[in-house]
Amino acid sequence: MESALLPFANLVPDEEIRARDLAIAVDLNHPIYDCFDLALAERERAPLVSADKRLIMVGKKAKGVEVRSL
Repeated sequence: MESALLPFANLVPDEEIRARDLAIAVDLNHPIYDCFDLALAERERAPLVSADKRLIMVGKKAKGVEVRSL
């Protein structure tokens, strides 16, 4: 089985995305804890899939991040 299909196969230390996370939070005026997900999706060039309607709305304003509803 490919590692991309295994849960938690690729853990990313928050230090690696912290600066971008903060920049997104400030830019979007949104809580930093949600912006970790946006920063990681941007970094990995992967869509962010969420059931959080507020995050989806804000995430669509983030440049370079595709946001999908669950």
